[in-house]
Amino acid sequence: MRKRILCFGDSNTYGYIPAGGGKRYSSMIRWPRVLSVLLGEDYEVIEEGLGGRTINVDPPDDAWKNGMRSLYAILSSHRPLDLVIVMLGTNDLKNYFRLTEKEIAGSAGQMVLAIQEFLKEKQGFQPDVLLMSPARLHPSAPMGCFGEQFDEESVRVSRKLEEAYKNAAAEAGALFLDIDPFTHVSADDGVHLDAESHIELAYKLSDLVRDLYRDDTSFNVDARTDEEDFFRLIHAADRQEKVNIDPLSAFLKEACKRKGFQTGIIDTERLHEEIKTLRHEDLINYLNHLI
Repeated sequence: MRKRILCFGDSNTYGYIPAGGGKRYSSMIRWPRVLSVLLGEDYEVIEEGLGGRTINVDPPDDAWKNGMRSLYAILSSHRPLDLVIVMLGTNDLKNYFRLTEKEIAGSAGQMVLAIQEFLKEKQGFQPDVLLMSPARLHPSAPMGCFGEQFDEESVRVSRKLEEAYKNAAAEAGALFLDIDPFTHVSADDGVHLDAESHIELAYKLSDLVRDLYRDDTSFNVDARTDEEDFFRLIHAADRQEKVNIDPLSAFLKEACKRKGFQTGIIDTERLHEEIKTLRHEDLINYLNHLI
């Protein structure tokens, strides 16, 4: 049976491009969509990212962005859910809230409990919940385009969230992942993840999810190889004449790194020859759908 995964977050789940004026990364970059490709047909990954979403405080003039206000409706509309991934807290760092790391993490823990209790009642079983601590703000945040909302104190508190979130997850009986060691917040605005980080996060989560449901899915997890994941990404290059090559660059960079190629040196002809010999119809159809 397919596992259903809900990704509930803010602009770093939505895929906001750093200093991009509101533009969104393509479906081939955003971590929930890449996660869906990597996991394959045994999983259904649902995107629920909203720019400006908080955990449980009302943003000025945008109270509807309070995550707890919409949580139950979203959970109910997407149930049954086997796993809920929560990555919120960045917007709670804004200077007009002036919350401490303990207050933000405490609210995140309460949201986890709310998810567990609500879905246990509504769908008859309690889902797994993965609480991810948001990436630390870049020191450039106070000087960037969001500087009126994030100051030096916001940056300082963001550096303390990892430990506080870890404790909150443990108290709620949830899974925990600190994304900071393998992601980077762009210096362009100091708040949002760069493209490579979206892809790296998707890889990290795909490993975690496969381990979590190793005995519950129909495919042989142990039979999967790095080469399979590589070619899932590299197939995107086969469509480069129809899409902007810039979004693909992060895919190619990550793929080459994992395959052992020297970063920045890409033999395009070789890649296309390998694509032609290892084409998987279902994946190509999926990419066509994304485009």
